Amino acid sequence: MKVLILTTDTNHHNFFIYKLLVHYPDISVIIESDIVKPKYPTFHNFETIRDDFENNLWKEIIENPLKKMCSSYLITSNINNLDIINNIKCSNFDVCLVFGTRKINNNLIAALPKNSFNLHGGNPQLYRGLDSHLWSIWHRDLNGLKVCLHRLDHKLDQGEIFHLEDLNIKSIEHLYQLRSINTQKCVDISLLLLNNLNKKLNFICTPQKSIGRYYSFMPDVLKDQCISRFKELN
Repeated sequence: MKVLILTTDTNHHNFFIYKLLVHYPDISVIIESDIVKPKYPTFHNFETIRDDFENNLWKEIIENPLKKMCSSYLITSNINNLDIINNIKCSNFDVCLVFGTRKINNNLIAALPKNSFNLHGGNPQLYRGLDSHLWSIWHRDLNGLKVCLHRLDHKLDQGEIFHLEDLNIKSIEHLYQLRSINTQKCVDISLLLLNNLNKKLNFICTPQKSIGRYYSFMPDVLKDQCISRFKELN
């Protein structure tokens, strides 16, 4: 089975790819190098602690050269570039997983295989867009702390849901650990999908019950509140 992953070059996305490669070696990766940048300050010191924590947690895995392990490994400034679209059209992939890129445009969606899915860190029926887990914590809303794999759709984060699973924050002590358990859940539910497709099993994707509110990047001034509210919830 030929798998395509559209993502960015970060420790948690690389960990995700490594874990899938153990089970599905025919994986092609397209990395988007130019990320969308907010027009206001968003960086908080806890993110440096988070990155260091993940680097240490996954050090033995992510230190391996990923480029040599994948069937192909491309880097593009924008995932929607025409050369990327043309490349995908010629590749006959069986499934595509999107994890952390900018919004996929209609031309790229048309070039992707029928079985194309997006990983969303949050409950898209409540929180669409960016930093969904942080916004959920800021609202003190445990119902938003989920991990979702849904079909890629022309409308952002509104595709039919393959799997929606709770994120157990009781398993961690600090907010900086949240992304690591989210990433492991992304691995688990993606393997569930790939196993179903590989074995040609029937599965049902469920239409979303509501359209979640769209959120953009969380400003840095609110992240202090998230840290304290995470402690309240936990």
